Amino acid sequence: MPQMSPMYWLLLFFFMLMIMYMYISILYFSPFSFSPTTYTNLNNFKLMKKIKF
Repeated sequence: MPQMSPMYWLLLFFFMLMIMYMYISILYFSPFSFSPTTYTNLNNFKLMKKIKF
């Protein structure tokens, strides 16, 4: 197996971190997976998305 460059591993690591972070934030802001009862949570999530990205 060829040796990968350090830059590749760094990018992979950051990519995984980003996915984990987004996944955790989605779980945190909408525990009932976007059901109508969590309308305020959905608004919160949109607001946080605006702030974060």
